[in-house]
Amino acid sequence: MKGYIIYLPSYPDSVSMANRALETGTMRNWNLELYEGVNGKDTGLIDYRIKTYNHKKVKRLLDRPGTQGCFLSQYLLWQKCYETNTPANSNFSATLLFHHSSVF
Repeated sequence: MKGYIIYLPSYPDSVSMANRALETGTMRNWNLELYEGVNGKDTGLIDYRIKTYNHKKVKRLLDRPGTQGCFLSQYLLWQKCYETNTPANSNFSATLLFHHSSVF
């Protein structure tokens, strides 16, 4: 199994929590890697030409920069896994995504 811990490098608390997650996970023999997430304040769905369903609830939720950053972080990581053929291209049976505040 391969796990990625999504964090925001521009936020010291996120870096600290991600390192703690990495440390506690590797102590328990998890195969983990840090993954730089997307800061929704700097990058949004429009930057990736991602269109959303035109519904008031969707628009209200996705107008939030944090929601866009969270979505993009996961979307781009899954895209990376697909493009690199993970887990089929390796000894991994699954790919897992974790939030920086995870503790194993």
